[in-house]
Amino acid sequence: MSSKEKIAIIVIIMIIAAVAVLFYQYGMSQPSTATPADLSFTVDFPSKISLAYEEVAYIYVENIGGDDAKNVYAVVNSNAIIAYGDPVDVIKKGKSDAIQISVKAKDVQDGLYTAQIQLKYSDKFGTHTTKPKEVYFYLIPYATFTDVKIGYYSLFPPLFISKKEIGRNDNTKLYFKILSKSEKVIYRGLRVKANFSIDVPGLSISPPYLEIEDIGPNGKTKEYHFEITSNGAPPGKYTIIISLYSKDNQLIEKRTLELVVKP
Repeated sequence: MSSKEKIAIIVIIMIIAAVAVLFYQYGMSQPSTATPADLSFTVDFPSKISLAYEEVAYIYVENIGGDDAKNVYAVVNSNAIIAYGDPVDVIKKGKSDAIQISVKAKDVQDGLYTAQIQLKYSDKFGTHTTKPKEVYFYLIPYATFTDVKIGYYSLFPPLFISKKEIGRNDNTKLYFKILSKSEKVIYRGLRVKANFSIDVPGLSISPPYLEIEDIGPNGKTKEYHFEITSNGAPPGKYTIIISLYSKDNQLIEKRTLELVVKP
């Protein structure tokens, strides 16, 4: 190999090395394109909540950012409920997951309430909190039917006599009371409706609904009743539905009873 050829090779190597250095320096001088985790979420929240039982809410989370989100958990703020649940260890970028939270009512006045829900999480850039989302729900009274029975009271002595079977032209009564299980709240505006599960010619319940007196903590109302009348109703076994509603017309409890019309 001639000296000229050797010089040419050395020059080419030096040019390649210089270009490599320039590319390296250019790459180092460019700002990083890495971005933090960014969580988007939707909420599936119960529309009614009661002290009688816990409800479950679901938060569906998607990581649309540039980093993995770690230790993801929900924060719920409301005057009417307490919510808690386990965090999700990690939601990788581009992936989705769900957070389940248990929701329990506080012993406060029934009505329409809101809750603000946020997610907290961390990544290599630090700790983050999402913007809150607001949900609406009804807190329904912690109340229930008690002393439910079908029959009538004798005049003397005033004893209750069960009468769940009536003739085709006959009548009986449905009695009940309402019991509050709240320890702090006075419930107002409760109503009870009664009806048959199917329309039966000649069989009726009156009145269509009853307004219930105010009821204090751990209180029990006076006894109420509906009139059940058969005017030539066909013989058979029929289902009566009694429903307890809040002042906001939210169903609190529903019970069924059987009535027999004899031939």
